[in-house]
Amino acid sequence: GAIWPALEEDMDLLRREPIGTDREAAVAVAHGDVAIAALDQALAQSGFDAALDQAFAASGKARDAFSIVIKPNFMFAYSRQDPSTYTDPILVARLVERLKGRGFTRIAVVEAQSTYGQFFENRGVVQVAQHLGYDRVGCPIVDMTEESAGRIVDFPPPLGRHPVSRAWREADFRVSFAKNKTHCYAYYTLTLTNIYGTLCLANKFKEYHCERGIYEPTIQYLNAYPVHFGIIDAWCSADGPFGVFACPAHRGNGRLGLLPQPGKAGCRSS
Repeated sequence: GAIWPALEEDMDLLRREPIGTDREAAVAVAHGDVAIAALDQALAQSGFDAALDQAFAASGKARDAFSIVIKPNFMFAYSRQDPSTYTDPILVARLVERLKGRGFTRIAVVEAQSTYGQFFENRGVVQVAQHLGYDRVGCPIVDMTEESAGRIVDFPPPLGRHPVSRAWREADFRVSFAKNKTHCYAYYTLTLTNIYGTLCLANKFKEYHCERGIYEPTIQYLNAYPVHFGIIDAWCSADGPFGVFACPAHRGNGRLGLLPQPGKAGCRSS
């Protein structure tokens, strides 16, 4: 008769208080019957345009030179029949459309290779993106693993000497467009864990889980290259190890959540 909650369900294990800051971040959650309409609503309520305008003004650049990168979560997708495991490309396409409507044209969707590619063929970023429909979002797809080759940056330990994608490093506005799914290491794959996916070395299990670690290197990366805005696609969510072998009973949330500047360690929601 005892109840043994799964790791991601035992919330008492999580540190939910802000760490080292008293800053607050606005969070907007939109519900509805149409995902694109909910995205528009959440963007309007969360101050997305204001955050974008602030970064644009600070850059001093022209609109066609202002670089925007969008990091979805799709490299652990395993089937188009299970869209609960990857950020919906239709929503990413809508975000790109909105950005272009405001005059921004230097936009890219970025991802890095995963451990899957060490064992299976056709698991490069562009190949997976095309399979899922990201080739129709209206902007280039950048494989940060390939693009980072030879571009080494010296970080303190534990990350150390590490490649960094040029698109990610030189971006003026970074968006983490995460998928709402559970994760056996990080509890949930949200906007922070999504940035772990930007670490460029392809054999992530060996390079990070076994050697450098996954938590501190992710925060080091965020401190060096802050994310300006976070979006969580929870319209169709996954509950299972890594959000991959998902339980269908936990899907269909029908909501989208957004929070500004998720990459700042210790931000909390108001």
